[in-house]
Amino acid sequence: MPGIFSSFKDKFFTTDVSSEEGRSKEKQVEYLISLGVLLWSVAEADKQFLPQEQGQIEMILKKYGDVSDQDMPIILKTIEEANAIRIDLHSFTSEIKKSLERQRRLDIIDQLFRVACVDHDLDGAEHETIRKIADWIGLDHHEFISSKIKIKK
Repeated sequence: MPGIFSSFKDKFFTTDVSSEEGRSKEKQVEYLISLGVLLWSVAEADKQFLPQEQGQIEMILKKYGDVSDQDMPIILKTIEEANAIRIDLHSFTSEIKKSLERQRRLDIIDQLFRVACVDHDLDGAEHETIRKIADWIGLDHHEFISSKIKIKK
C-alpha cells in the first residue's frame, strides 16, 4: 500500500527506512494509520463524530501504538486526512489482515464496537461498517456477533 501511506509517512520519519529500525517504524505507522482509519470510519458512520468517540480512539491508539500525548495531534490529523481520501476501507483492512494474528484482529473488532458504543447507541450504519470490516479482516460472522454482545454488556 505504498501509494496510500507515502504522503503520511514523512510526518513521522527521522530514521532511514532502509535500516531495520526504520522498517519497523514504517510498519508501525502503516498499522496505526490503518487502525485509526477504521476507528474513525466507525465513529463517522452515524454522521455524528462525538468528542467521546475521539477520546476512545485516542485511548485505543495509545494502547496499540505507544503514541505520546505530544504525537497524538499529528497522528489524529494524519488519520483524519487518510480517512478523507480513502477510496474504500478494504485497502486499509488488508494491512490489518496480513500483519496481525486472529486474536489481535478480534480485539480490533472489540475496539471498533467500543468506539461505536461510547455514546450508548449502536447506530445501524456503525453496525454495518463494523460488520464489513470484520469480514474484510477475515473474521467469521459468529466472531463479529460475539464481540458485539461482549461489548454491549
